[in-house]
Amino acid sequence: MEPSINFTSWELRLLFVLFVRLLPGAGNAVAQTPSWGLRNIMGAIETPSGYYAFQTVAINATTAWHLMAPNGADLGLESATHVARTTDGQHWSYLPITGTPGYGALSLTAVDANTAYVARVHTGPGSSAGGEILRTTDGGWSWTKVTTEFTSTGSFLFWVHFFDATNGLAFGAPVNGSCEVYRTTDAAATWQRVPADNLPAL
Repeated sequence: MEPSINFTSWELRLLFVLFVRLLPGAGNAVAQTPSWGLRNIMGAIETPSGYYAFQTVAINATTAWHLMAPNGADLGLESATHVARTTDGQHWSYLPITGTPGYGALSLTAVDANTAYVARVHTGPGSSAGGEILRTTDGGWSWTKVTTEFTSTGSFLFWVHFFDATNGLAFGAPVNGSCEVYRTTDAAATWQRVPADNLPAL
């Protein structure tokens, strides 16, 4: 009769470690460590002096967008004025967000290399309530307002996000006891407010 073999849990773990270390190429895999590489080193200075990126949206391995704000902007209420975009992972275009004067962007969402949206509010001294969502379809070279919402007293637009080319959400500060939340299913052609009863309590 063959003798039975019983392993304790630590012996099984040891055998597993030895097995993995003996696999072809395993030594190299264990020795590797994560690393980071600077990706804006080609061409002109990609982040101008006096600005910083506070939100990045990656579309794929080579396409990404930055939302850019001037140094000194309140970290709780960034007033971004520019976007930076790359389509090859190395060269970046740095472009102004053109919209209502005195407004700054708090949020960026991108659908592809050409289409992106920003949520903007009135910032700076004497700022007032409200907000606007702008869209670009040419990689940030021009922007168009795509909302007439967020205009009521106390309204304050914080954030916009698109899940795909047509479906998006935007939300703002509480008005009359519930946050303003709007959704679009037609690429921002129209927006419908989500009923307060459908939202969690504040």
